[in-house]
Amino acid sequence: MKLLDFETTGKILQDYNIPLIKTRKVLSKREALIFAKKFGYPVVLKLLAENVVHKTEKGFVEKKIRDGKELEKSFQRIFQKKKIAKGSSLLVQKKGEGIELIIGMKRDPVFGPVLILGLGGVFVELFQKVVFGIAPLNKKEAREMVRATKILEISRERKILPQEGGSFGLDNILVGISKISEEHSEIKEIDFNPIFLNPKETTVADAKFLV
Repeated sequence: MKLLDFETTGKILQDYNIPLIKTRKVLSKREALIFAKKFGYPVVLKLLAENVVHKTEKGFVEKKIRDGKELEKSFQRIFQKKKIAKGSSLLVQKKGEGIELIIGMKRDPVFGPVLILGLGGVFVELFQKVVFGIAPLNKKEAREMVRATKILEISRERKILPQEGGSFGLDNILVGISKISEEHSEIKEIDFNPIFLNPKETTVADAKFLV
């Protein structure tokens, strides 16, 4: 399978009202520094390459860059790796904060598009809670998926106020993925990992569409 490029991915997210964290494709250190100055630190620097799906495991992500000096050094390290990755470019992104979640879709030969919602980050091993849904998915069904996880309990413990009727907008994201899977049969898998949930917003930090 092939990973869709950043521009196509961004357009699909926009078309289905799925919020992406502040992100920009950059060609130079200067552009990366301008982005960080505009949106604030910390930021993350990523290598985008058509032949690299799992960037973090390959060492193609520089996390939680706190100032301009760190950004310049990180840019240089990632830029060196750019030379060994086919069709690569660089992304600078606002560092996500809050509870980490995972949402995805895989096509089952019997059930069709199967949606997955689970906790990410430090909560994966703690709760090992994953909920499944089958497209087409409506808002009520999506909210039931959210309630079936530990997300609401954790949010109350961390004093994160509910949004979107207690679903934090996750129902919109789940319904959006459901519609994408129905209307874009060429997309075989979807992986949003991580999604960050905090009192201000719920945003996707890394979105992958495999065709």
